[in-house]
Amino acid sequence: MMRRTFISSAVAALSCVALSAEAHAAAVDCAGTISGAYTTKAGGVVVLSSWRGAWTQICNLNNEWKGVPAQTCWGWFAQVNTAVAQSKPMRFHFADGTSAACTQLLTFHNANPPEYVLLAE
Repeated sequence: MMRRTFISSAVAALSCVALSAEAHAAAVDCAGTISGAYTTKAGGVVVLSSWRGAWTQICNLNNEWKGVPAQTCWGWFAQVNTAVAQSKPMRFHFADGTSAACTQLLTFHNANPPEYVLLAE
């Protein structure tokens, strides 16, 4: 009887861990083109993407922004400018799980930061 109780408890615990992981695993990958980009006087890098259709801040060139270091932002800034100039597609990965779809991402400085930015071939 004790063995059955232990197994039942273990199964229940693993189920809770799996459900918890699913609830937080709602990462979003957004891919498409960037038709415009601008930089604010405070250093915010803001893009107009085909997947959102609205201006969205991704980082800040001067200061850490929502966990994205300024050094990382400079790299993303270069990738975004290359994508715009050469009409290359990009992919942004949002790991925070706060949006169900790319079309529902928050805009301007309210946006969540990407986990990574990829300039596609």
